[in-house]
Amino acid sequence: LTLPEDIHKQNGRLDAVISLGNSIDHFLDLKEHMSDKKLAIENFHEIIKPNGYLLIDLRIYDYTLIHGRTTAHIIYYKSKNI
Repeated sequence: LTLPEDIHKQNGRLDAVISLGNSIDHFLDLKEHMSDKKLAIENFHEIIKPNGYLLIDLRIYDYTLIHGRTTAHIIYYKSKNI
């Protein structure tokens, strides 16, 4: 979770960050005040340019295993909802 330091070494911020394939779900949810998922999202926020984009692909695999298909809808979140 050293993303901000790694990006600053590359001289700048990014227009967009894309996290695909449910990869963010592999971060741990610690019982402390800050989970690795929350830290990852805060790191993404730090390295994205103002008015940049963050795309996180989350799949509900439990639903797919139970029902044999993916959910029927897509949910879009805006920064004020997160």
